[in-house]
Amino acid sequence: MKKDIIISILILFSTLPVFSQIQTLDRRTQEALPRELIDCPTANITPRRSIELNGRTYANGGVLIGMSIGITERLMVSGSFGGENIMGEGPIKWNQAPGVGLRYNFLAETFSYPAITFGFSSQGFDTWQDSTSRYRIKSKGFFAAMSKNYSMIPGLGLHGGLNYSLENGDDDSDLNFFVGAHWAFSSQAEIQDLIIHAEYDFAINDNSLRSNGAGKGYLNAGVRWAFAQELFATRLFIEFDLRNILLNTKVKNPNDKLYPNRILRIVFMGYF
Repeated sequence: MKKDIIISILILFSTLPVFSQIQTLDRRTQEALPRELIDCPTANITPRRSIELNGRTYANGGVLIGMSIGITERLMVSGSFGGENIMGEGPIKWNQAPGVGLRYNFLAETFSYPAITFGFSSQGFDTWQDSTSRYRIKSKGFFAAMSKNYSMIPGLGLHGGLNYSLENGDDDSDLNFFVGAHWAFSSQAEIQDLIIHAEYDFAINDNSLRSNGAGKGYLNAGVRWAFAQELFATRLFIEFDLRNILLNTKVKNPNDKLYPNRILRIVFMGYF
């Protein structure tokens, strides 16, 4: 079934050029396009000479702080660091190492073709697990992502990609796939105020005997509010997400209750 979904997404990207956006995306639109939906990357990168600062909360009082810099029109670099118990009480458990990232936009979006970006990210999410040398949600590692915006439904963007994570201490090193979409609503032509987004990570590399996943994949969804020019930032985004909606987590005790993970994310963007 997962294979059929992947094939259907690829067909959708390749057979809908008639509904595509014709013009090149302007800077204001680029700013609002998501670089990540929630955990999964898109083919979008930060505009040239821009800095994006972001922070997100997660379970167990966790906080992750990151920064992305648009070096050129096609090249973006990023770094991040965080840990658990930063909020609340108890000793702080820092992540094993800072996360680093690099993206190169190999193909810009055109009327007929999606944007294609190649990249690397060592930043996973949630708890670092020493026993298997991985985050609870693995980092994407090496990835390729494609994104396409469509004029048939204004503000609609589709995304998909594949990745190979270097976090293989659980004896699961399979190639993985992910898909997603965002839908932006605007009160003004040049400003996208509200963005609804969702993603599905097939988690093919997280379903072995020693892995965390239960074979359902990770479904995440959320909403992002975008604000116009602020005092210290060109754009400000506030986002609320629900992660692991399918409760794709193994449990030792059948009576244990699982819940989706609620996260808050704040993003500032400016230029230098």
